Amino acid sequence: MKCPACHSELLAERKHEIVVDRCESCNGMWFDESELSAVLRQYRATSLESINCVPQLEDAACPRCNSSLHAFEYAHDSDVSIRCCASCHGVWLSEGQLALLAKYHQGNPSIDGLAEQHRRDLRIARRWQLAYECLTSKIASAAVALALLVIVWFRTQDPHATIKMSLWVVLPLACIWYADGLGRQTGISWGLFRPQITRPTPGVFVAIGGWMLLLLPFFGSLVFGK
Repeated sequence: MKCPACHSELLAERKHEIVVDRCESCNGMWFDESELSAVLRQYRATSLESINCVPQLEDAACPRCNSSLHAFEYAHDSDVSIRCCASCHGVWLSEGQLALLAKYHQGNPSIDGLAEQHRRDLRIARRWQLAYECLTSKIASAAVALALLVIVWFRTQDPHATIKMSLWVVLPLACIWYADGLGRQTGISWGLFRPQITRPTPGVFVAIGGWMLLLLPFFGSLVFGK
């Protein structure tokens, strides 16, 4: 095969267990379909490696099938323009481009570190969001409230006690179901000479307070009749 850049003879050369075709004159390399990705999986460019990248050729023919080689940017954001054959899907790299692509695959350590930190922060945020959704779950809190009513009824057989428990669970359920809305309320006073709520309360604290009130009868006289 002939080099598409200088028309010299391409010589077979083993590159990381893959046989590719290289031009000894301009140091360009031809990769048949899937060979480039196989080489990049094994090739690691070092920071001390000198990269003498020559300009990509303008018009060239595929050394394998003589079709036109079309320029495109590798991976859309590598800033490395290479030539590919639309017919046989081979790739031509000018001198230095293989090292540039290897460095692109290795990534930037600083950017990779920031990306990893962002992924960790996102995982933590998702865990907190899941915990908050469980804390403000209408289904779970309603099930606990219903269980309280059933327990009171079967233990006492007293409609008044059941109604009393029904009134008791209203406030806790409101705190759990509407934690954010109630947390934004200010200017509320709990009675004469008692301090007012002057600043918003985080919804999570409102929901926790609701659960404490909801579960209190399990440990008090309303359930156990003590």
